[in-house]
Amino acid sequence: MGTPSHNEVDFYDICSNFVHDIPLYEKMFTPGKAPLLELAAGTGRVTIALALKNYELIAVDISEKMLRKAHQKCAPQVQEKITWLQDDMARFQLPCEVSGVIIAANSFLLLPSITHQKMCLLNLSGQLTPGTKVIIDVFHPLFKLKEPHFQGQLSLLMSIDNYVKGGTLNHWCCGRYDGAQQILIANNIIEICRDGEVKRYPYTEVLRYVHRYEMELLLEQAGFTVENIFGWYDERPFEHSSQKMIFVARKN
Repeated sequence: MGTPSHNEVDFYDICSNFVHDIPLYEKMFTPGKAPLLELAAGTGRVTIALALKNYELIAVDISEKMLRKAHQKCAPQVQEKITWLQDDMARFQLPCEVSGVIIAANSFLLLPSITHQKMCLLNLSGQLTPGTKVIIDVFHPLFKLKEPHFQGQLSLLMSIDNYVKGGTLNHWCCGRYDGAQQILIANNIIEICRDGEVKRYPYTEVLRYVHRYEMELLLEQAGFTVENIFGWYDERPFEHSSQKMIFVARKN
């Protein structure tokens, strides 16, 4: 699993600034004696939001730069509820028992091959007690791969006015996918326009996507039972037109 570039880290919070998955995690998990585990926690979008709701968490990420940025965002009263671990989510070792696991917002797809994805789930399963709930949130390929920017079209995904002293920030993306290898490549450009000057900051994301029954089989082979698959964060059932595949599973 590779580490993100400086540009991706610098603009990560802007490009991943959403909160509509947090209520689902609050509903699925209750604060308890054992902490929750978030794998591929990034700059702590989910971890910090839940810590503010009185959850204790262990947050694992391979990137020292991401974790440093997460630390900088945390107030002291939040920081004491979080244990940050820099490690590979396919090889990490837990310091204690956990009450539940979150792999949010396509982070599982950062694992570059089916071998790494199997390693992650087997390593995780081997450290959980029976009955521990795991939630893995990934996109539905049938929906995602139809988006114009993955058909080779340069697309404006987001524009923010008055960004840093009156400038404008634009997030452009042009990507492609390889259906044989199940690889999605997103070439991103963050463009900042201010005072007649334009600066561009490129970075590339590579995701190894999964299909519904493939993911179910990966979980089952690693010792989990799939209880639900949601198509969105409001718990609507997964169906043909769903944007998301949110797997809710338990350790056997």
